[in-house]
Amino acid sequence: ERGQVVFDGGVAEGLAHYRSRGAVAASPGLELLDAGGRPRVAFEPGEALRVRMALVFERPAERAMAALEVRDARGVPVFRTDTALGPVEREVVACFDVARLALLGGEYEIAAGAADHDPPASGMLRSVTRLSVASTLEGEGIADLRGSWSVTAREPVP
Repeated sequence: ERGQVVFDGGVAEGLAHYRSRGAVAASPGLELLDAGGRPRVAFEPGEALRVRMALVFERPAERAMAALEVRDARGVPVFRTDTALGPVEREVVACFDVARLALLGGEYEIAAGAADHDPPASGMLRSVTRLSVASTLEGEGIADLRGSWSVTAREPVP
């Protein structure tokens, strides 16, 4: 970079280093908001959720990208999304809106980050915040796929 070596290592690590140099999340980084725009960390299944990301870039980015990942209590990703931010001079605020939170009760973490050119890889999502979802008696697991049951009459077995 400008005639100086900034990384010396393997190809995979080099690509990760290159991709991570585009942006860093600003403090506070991530904020979880309810439908009324109030900051919260605890939600009910089915509620609206907005994840607000404040990002500050080290230098202008021509094709900035942001990524967001939801992880379960063990750190296993259960959902990931990314978006193009376009050209960014220094600071940008990006929001991800969930109209109906489709998670069941449990503790989760939300990780986010940004970079120039490509979405940051999972290990490069630097800002992390906790999300708590209240338990419900209407389902078990992670995903809230509540629907309706129907039982049709059937003829007796001979």
